[in-house]
Amino acid sequence: MTSQKYIDLLQEKIMPSIEQLYPNDDYIYQDDCDSIHRSKIVLDFIKHHIPNRIMTEDQASKLDDVWPIENIWSIIRMNLKKKDYQDLFQVKAEIVKIWKNFDINLCAKMMSSIPKRLQA
Repeated sequence: MTSQKYIDLLQEKIMPSIEQLYPNDDYIYQDDCDSIHRSKIVLDFIKHHIPNRIMTEDQASKLDDVWPIENIWSIIRMNLKKKDYQDLFQVKAEIVKIWKNFDINLCAKMMSSIPKRLQA
Protein backbone atom coordinates (compact mmCIF):
# COMPACT_ATOMS: atom_id res chain seq x y z
CA MET A 1 0.00 0.00 0.00
CA THR A 2 1.16 3.51 -0.75
CA SER A 3 0.55 6.66 1.26
CA GLN A 4 -1.94 7.90 -1.32
CA LYS A 5 -3.85 4.61 -1.28
CA TYR A 6 -4.04 4.84 2.51
CA ILE A 7 -5.44 8.38 2.25
CA ASP A 8 -7.97 7.15 -0.32
CA LEU A 9 -8.95 4.34 2.05
CA LEU A 10 -9.38 6.85 4.88
CA GLN A 11 -11.50 9.17 2.71
CA GLU A 12 -13.61 6.57 0.96
CA LYS A 13 -14.12 3.89 3.61
CA ILE A 14 -12.82 4.64 7.08
CA MET A 15 -14.00 8.23 7.60
CA PRO A 16 -17.56 7.56 6.33
CA SER A 17 -17.76 4.56 8.67
CA ILE A 18 -16.46 6.59 11.61
CA GLU A 19 -18.94 9.39 10.85
CA GLN A 20 -21.78 6.88 10.74
CA LEU A 21 -20.74 5.10 13.95
CA TYR A 22 -19.75 8.27 15.83
CA PRO A 23 -21.89 11.15 14.52
CA ASN A 24 -20.89 13.33 17.49
CA ASP A 25 -17.16 12.85 16.86
CA ASP A 26 -16.97 10.71 19.99
CA TYR A 27 -13.93 8.70 18.90
CA ILE A 28 -10.14 8.83 19.02
CA TYR A 29 -8.08 7.86 15.98
CA GLN A 30 -4.74 6.11 16.39
CA ASP A 31 -2.64 4.58 13.66
CA ASP A 32 -0.58 1.45 14.19
CA CYS A 33 2.82 3.09 13.68
CA ASP A 34 3.24 1.67 10.17
CA SER A 35 5.65 3.78 8.11
CA ILE A 36 2.96 4.50 5.49
CA HIS A 37 0.73 5.91 8.22
CA ARG A 38 3.60 8.20 9.23
CA SER A 39 4.43 9.65 5.82
CA LYS A 40 4.24 13.44 5.51
CA ILE A 41 1.29 13.37 3.11
CA VAL A 42 -0.72 11.07 5.42
CA LEU A 43 0.13 13.05 8.54
CA ASP A 44 -0.94 16.27 6.78
CA PHE A 45 -4.23 14.67 5.73
CA ILE A 46 -4.89 13.40 9.26
CA LYS A 47 -4.02 16.77 10.78
CA HIS A 48 -6.62 18.51 8.61
CA HIS A 49 -9.37 15.87 8.53
CA ILE A 50 -9.24 13.87 11.77
CA PRO A 51 -9.49 16.16 14.79
CA ASN A 52 -9.75 13.48 17.47
CA ARG A 53 -6.47 11.67 17.28
CA ILE A 54 -3.51 10.58 19.33
CA MET A 55 -0.59 12.60 18.09
CA THR A 56 2.29 10.64 16.61
CA GLU A 57 4.77 12.06 19.05
CA ASP A 58 2.59 10.81 21.94
CA GLN A 59 2.70 7.20 20.72
CA ALA A 60 5.36 4.65 21.46
CA SER A 61 7.45 3.90 18.39
CA LYS A 62 6.39 0.27 18.31
CA LEU A 63 3.26 -1.14 19.94
CA ASP A 64 2.94 -4.42 18.05
CA ASP A 65 3.13 -6.40 21.26
CA VAL A 66 0.17 -4.47 22.73
CA TRP A 67 -2.47 -4.36 19.99
CA PRO A 68 -4.31 -7.64 19.35
CA ILE A 69 -4.61 -7.16 15.60
CA GLU A 70 -0.89 -7.80 15.22
CA ASN A 71 -1.28 -11.12 17.03
CA ILE A 72 -4.35 -11.97 14.97
CA TRP A 73 -2.43 -11.37 11.73
CA SER A 74 0.34 -13.63 13.02
CA ILE A 75 -2.20 -16.38 13.63
CA ILE A 76 -3.68 -15.86 10.16
CA ARG A 77 -0.19 -16.07 8.59
CA MET A 78 0.56 -19.30 10.49
CA ASN A 79 -2.70 -20.82 9.25
CA LEU A 80 -2.03 -19.70 5.68
CA LYS A 81 1.28 -21.59 5.67
CA LYS A 82 -0.55 -24.88 6.21
CA LYS A 83 -1.79 -24.98 2.59
CA ASP A 84 -0.59 -24.36 -0.94
CA TYR A 85 -2.49 -21.87 -3.09
CA GLN A 86 -2.86 -21.59 -6.85
CA ASP A 87 -3.57 -17.87 -6.98
CA LEU A 88 -4.25 -14.72 -4.98
CA PHE A 89 -8.01 -15.37 -5.04
CA GLN A 90 -7.49 -18.60 -3.07
CA VAL A 91 -5.27 -16.80 -0.55
CA LYS A 92 -7.87 -14.07 -0.04
CA ALA A 93 -10.64 -16.65 0.31
CA GLU A 94 -8.62 -18.52 2.93
CA ILE A 95 -7.95 -15.30 4.87
CA VAL A 96 -11.69 -14.58 4.94
CA LYS A 97 -12.39 -18.15 6.08
CA ILE A 98 -9.80 -17.93 8.88
CA TRP A 99 -11.11 -14.51 9.91
CA LYS A 100 -14.73 -15.68 10.06
CA ASN A 101 -13.76 -18.72 12.12
CA PHE A 102 -11.49 -16.86 14.52
CA ASP A 103 -12.06 -17.91 18.12
CA ILE A 104 -14.08 -15.11 19.72
CA ASN A 105 -12.90 -16.17 23.19
CA LEU A 106 -9.27 -15.80 22.14
CA CYS A 107 -10.08 -12.38 20.71
CA ALA A 108 -11.76 -11.34 23.99
CA LYS A 109 -8.75 -12.62 25.93
CA MET A 110 -6.42 -10.56 23.75
CA MET A 111 -8.55 -7.45 24.26
CA SER A 112 -8.72 -7.90 28.02
CA SER A 113 -4.92 -8.14 28.19
CA ILE A 114 -4.37 -4.64 26.73
CA PRO A 115 -4.37 -2.71 30.05
CA LYS A 116 -1.76 -5.03 31.56
CA ARG A 117 0.38 -4.86 28.42
CA LEU A 118 0.26 -1.07 28.40
CA GLN A 119 1.58 -1.01 31.96
CA ALA A 120 4.56 -3.21 31.07
